[in-house]
Amino acid sequence: MNQLSAFAALGVIVSGLLAIFLSSKVFPSNETTGRFSTIDGLRGYLAFFVFLHHSCIWYFYLHTHSWEVPPSNLYTHFGQSSVAVFFMITGFLFFTKLFDAHEHPISWKKLYISRIFRIAPLYYFTIAVLLIIVAILSRGQLNGPLTDIRHEIWRWIQFTVFGAPNINGIEHTALIVAGVTWSIAYEWVFYLLLPLASLAFGLRPSKKALFVGILGLGIGISMHADLKLLGVFLSGLTAAALVRSDQFRAIAKRKISSLICILCVVMTVEFFDSAYYLLPTLLLTVSFSIIAGGNDLFGILSNSLSINLGRLSYSIYLMHGLLLFITFNFVLSPIDLLSYSSGQYWLIITAMAPVLIFISTLTFHFIEQPGLKFGVKLANKSK
Repeated sequence: MNQLSAFAALGVIVSGLLAIFLSSKVFPSNETTGRFSTIDGLRGYLAFFVFLHHSCIWYFYLHTHSWEVPPSNLYTHFGQSSVAVFFMITGFLFFTKLFDAHEHPISWKKLYISRIFRIAPLYYFTIAVLLIIVAILSRGQLNGPLTDIRHEIWRWIQFTVFGAPNINGIEHTALIVAGVTWSIAYEWVFYLLLPLASLAFGLRPSKKALFVGILGLGIGISMHADLKLLGVFLSGLTAAALVRSDQFRAIAKRKISSLICILCVVMTVEFFDSAYYLLPTLLLTVSFSIIAGGNDLFGILSNSLSINLGRLSYSIYLMHGLLLFITFNFVLSPIDLLSYSSGQYWLIITAMAPVLIFISTLTFHFIEQPGLKFGVKLANKSK
């Protein structure tokens, strides 16, 4: 797999060019970037790196039938560090809301309505496709009691906060989506805990909101949530506190800060085989805080490629697992793939990259965006 880095770079370039073309030509957007534009520009790269991470895992899975982290720090961090930074982004955005809540009070009802319609439409589309694949693999037959199958599906409908069981006896059902739903479960636990977290900011959430917080605490305990992973969200709190300082934002935008940001990422990849230890998390926190403070990494995160790719990040995150599974089980022969060299394999992944961007563009514009707009409209109507 010594050609991984070259093919990964090529895949990024190909998918990025297509993202620009699709966004500006096929689906032109009049949307402006958000308050934290550099974070908007970062998201797409994170999602695409997760695609590369799972592509690498699939290469070894085809040979060993063992789903494990790649034997490469770089490709391990493409997945783990990207998810960690996604958690930091979530923490940053919502802790910022808590910081601002004294001047702009939070409507918990609106917040949860907007979150549901941000996450659920595309998620349930993904689950629908997963169930179709399960039905195909099962050849339309029930491999167990219907009540058990309903229970299995119900746990998937619950964002897999209580696990992602095999459905209808199909082993490794979670691999159909590359197992990405676990991070969505952690996101929901964080959202539910926010009313309790708001107490530390001197806020007084309603009794209903506090009940939601207690519910989130109970869910976190029942799912045996890893405290190290929940702790990554607190890195977002650190960044949210830092960017409130004009002095920090001024420092963050300097070119030397770009170099520090890159150096921290390089050190994380070079010296640690996991992103979830204390030191790599701290290094990633430094890098993320600099970006959150307005650093665009020499213009990379503020250009149209990055912004367009960022809009597709959630779709890329959910769609890439389906694409990999369908390609390696229905389009190509798993047996033939065993005879391919690593270079040939990564040529296939490179060819898949624009397909992923095309699919993600469609799901964003026809599922995500309508859901977002409806959620905003519904949230604004709520009292």
